[in-house]
Amino acid sequence: MSLTPIATTVSPDELAYALVEVVLTPYSFTKGGRKFRPKSWSGKHRYQVILVNRGDRLAEYHRDLGDAALFESGAFRIPSLWEHTVGELQEIADHVRSREDRSVMAELQQRSTLARDAAAFFEEVYKRRRGQSVFGSAINVQR
Repeated sequence: MSLTPIATTVSPDELAYALVEVVLTPYSFTKGGRKFRPKSWSGKHRYQVILVNRGDRLAEYHRDLGDAALFESGAFRIPSLWEHTVGELQEIADHVRSREDRSVMAELQQRSTLARDAAAFFEEVYKRRRGQSVFGSAINVQR
């Protein structure tokens, strides 16, 4: 088991590996020799975790976004693989959290036939492996 280093600051121009938003219990941390504690230890908070490079290792920068009950969207992860800056990832995260973008994503998921197509594909593979034939009024497949 290895510990992940903590980045105390990040620059909006700095390249990032990924951004993750999760719900955690509030925690305290030390920054520059000073101890920071949350205003309240109760409930759950939404944290934005940004993975950046510190000394050729991934380091985590944690940003407390506040009470988790104020957010309607669930946890998500935005991979960047050093292609986007911290500022760009935070802007993308703001769009993911927005109500309009979530309604567009929900509409696209409803119109998508990906799940049905995948189920039909795997059913056909299963039938071929078993050598199962299909007979009917409109189709006759003999394997």
